[in-house]
Amino acid sequence: MASGFYYDLREVGIITYFILAFAILLEFVAIRVKSNLKAV
Repeated sequence: MASGFYYDLREVGIITYFILAFAILLEFVAIRVKSNLKAV
């Protein structure tokens, strides 16, 4: 029972890291687009 719960917690952690990485990637893309718009 405990091992199953621990696995779920680890899986949630991996999903959280993926969401965080995706948010950072999106932020970099937004900064790039803004700088490109200013350059034009």
